[in-house]
Amino acid sequence: MTYAFLLMYAWQEGSCFAGQKKLAEEMGVSERQLQRYIYELRDTNYIAVERKDKRYNNTYVVLDRKKPFKLKRGKGKVVEKMA
Repeated sequence: MTYAFLLMYAWQEGSCFAGQKKLAEEMGVSERQLQRYIYELRDTNYIAVERKDKRYNNTYVVLDRKKPFKLKRGKGKVVEKMA
């Protein structure tokens, strides 16, 4: 269900920066439960979570599972994975 909501927000751009509080309210779950769902989607390579600065919301990038994707880790290191 979380994936469907993120797809709805990210439909045209491929990413979105919906606040967790708002997203949790719309889904009818607690913020903590939403975080668990987001971690599960991230860990199974359905989404990538980016955060430019602690002052801003996370950006959720919907990944194309049919193509390889690159994740930036740490100090500019790029890790390539196959979905």
